[in-house]
Amino acid sequence: MKKIVLLITTILTFNQVLQAQKLDKNIIDKRLELKNDDIYIVNGLTYEQKDSLKFNKVLKSHSIDRLVELTKLRNDGRSVRCANNDIVIIYFATQQSENEIKMKLNEIRDKFPDEYYGFSQHILTDSKNPVLMVDNKTIHHTDSKKIIENLNTSNIIFIDYKSEPQASEIYGQNAKNGLIRIWTKQK
Repeated sequence: MKKIVLLITTILTFNQVLQAQKLDKNIIDKRLELKNDDIYIVNGLTYEQKDSLKFNKVLKSHSIDRLVELTKLRNDGRSVRCANNDIVIIYFATQQSENEIKMKLNEIRDKFPDEYYGFSQHILTDSKNPVLMVDNKTIHHTDSKKIIENLNTSNIIFIDYKSEPQASEIYGQNAKNGLIRIWTKQK
């Protein structure tokens, strides 16, 4: 199956459109310009059009604040199982295992080599640090390294790390270095 990925991975982008709305099948269909025979995969479980009631129930059981990925994969018809259906991947942040969190946290701690001295310091034009978001809030570039170093694995639910460049129009200059999103246990 040839993939032409329409990636709407951020809650920032999606949330701007959906503020004060709940995520449901009709909103996804309209936003991604889907046909009537597309297939949805939510956290690994497959739903077809005939499953729309179950699908909406599953969507409503997750908070839009935990949306990690919403991706449309175009099927060129070579995949027999899916005929000509497009596939929509929806992924919500769910509790990762303690080992997975430790591994990802160790990996991302090394991604912040830049040193900043003071909050008002402008961003470096040759910065190596990725963008950091914690609970859907963008962390100021001067605080990112300190926040990462002080995170406690027992307070983390999910870590999503995208090493490829992200949209600078959405995330700013450091988006060229990737995006790290972390969801923590709410107090």
